[in-house]
Amino acid sequence: MAFLKRIALTFLTVLSFAVPASAQSDDTLVFATVHRPPFVDTEGDQIKGFSIDLMRAIADELGGKRRL
Repeated sequence: MAFLKRIALTFLTVLSFAVPASAQSDDTLVFATVHRPPFVDTEGDQIKGFSIDLMRAIADELGGKRRL
């Protein structure tokens, strides 16, 4: 029984390393929010606010491409 537990634990450990590596992708990262100042506001054709700054920081950290 202990041998079976070791095999299962080893399999789960290997699987936990493989899944995050396969989750990486070059797809566009899409965020959604609602228009509620000061979180999101528009000034002319520019979108600004706390939520927008946070989303840009997350995209930069993940290395994603930004398209606004």
